[in-house]
Amino acid sequence: MQRRSLLATVGTGIATAVAGCADDGSESPTPTPTPEPAESELHLSVENTSSTVQDVGFLLRTTRGNSTTVEAFELTDIGPGETRTRDPQELPAGTYELGVELRTLSMRTTSDWAGRDCPVKDIDLELRADGFRFRDACPDTDDQ
Repeated sequence: MQRRSLLATVGTGIATAVAGCADDGSESPTPTPTPEPAESELHLSVENTSSTVQDVGFLLRTTRGNSTTVEAFELTDIGPGETRTRDPQELPAGTYELGVELRTLSMRTTSDWAGRDCPVKDIDLELRADGFRFRDACPDTDDQ
């Protein structure tokens, strides 16, 4: 009798464990959809605190799906103590890479971002005699 009672207890335990794994008819969680690309706006400012005239070249890559467009532009003859601000540039929805080349100093840097994460991108570049200070920020999201 004890053997039958023990088997019944073990059988009930296994049945309960299996029942916990059984499909309860609810739907499985749906995967999180990939966020849609969004637009961004580029704000660019260059300040020359060195004692020489400086030139800066830029290469902006915008990727949308399987397509990448490249735009090159420059700010030249930036005199000592001068600050140049480029008009804000509205960028199509996508991801972006901005390459910056400091020609006089033979230095380069890049900044990458996605429009959905950074609707406004502020780039501030300070040119110094010994190098540069590069600051990029997303003012709408950096304070959160």
